[in-house]
Amino acid sequence: MGSGSCSLVHGGSIFDNTLEGVPLGSEWSQIPFVVLPLIVITPLSATIGPIASYNLLILSSFPLTAWATFLLVRRLGFGNLASAFAGLAFAFSPYHIEKAMGNLAAGAVCSVTLNAELGFGMPALEAAAQGCTFVCPRVAGVSSHFRDGVEAFYFDEGDSEGLARILKRLVDEPRLAHRAGLAAWERARTSLTWRHHATAIATAVGVPVSAQPMR
Repeated sequence: MGSGSCSLVHGGSIFDNTLEGVPLGSEWSQIPFVVLPLIVITPLSATIGPIASYNLLILSSFPLTAWATFLLVRRLGFGNLASAFAGLAFAFSPYHIEKAMGNLAAGAVCSVTLNAELGFGMPALEAAAQGCTFVCPRVAGVSSHFRDGVEAFYFDEGDSEGLARILKRLVDEPRLAHRAGLAAWERARTSLTWRHHATAIATAVGVPVSAQPMR
């Protein structure tokens, strides 16, 4: 659900799978025995819905990854304790957690930040990078980079009624949320990448910048 939406927005493959093939991910079509999970997930999605089935996929990936890593390390000749540690360490590694959560925003109506973060507001930018519009207090640092009502939606911190109005509007008008998400993604892609940030710093300190196109 989420990964497919993200792939369509970014022009990638709908078979993209970030949970396998560390660290770059892989495609479902390249995974041995891919027919088995498809046989399980397809009727499951039709029965309980894409959101519940996607959540089940993510949650089950942690114990299954831990168990598979445990078996692999034990097969390599290590003891049960070392194998168990390796399984837990890999299953709950920052990489796995990041990949498991990486596409959640892609399938959401919007991403909401309730308080004004003292920093820039990276969760909002991460949502925009996945084609998802976001709602946050207008005093947040990220609000200076996205247009209100076009790419994002802002409210005064503490104004619960204002927040409720914005959320109701986005839920009632999913096409508006979709257009805003695409606009936010375009904005993030064209001016808020790490390369843009590095170029700005290099320019400020007088370091020559490569003429290669920004990505």
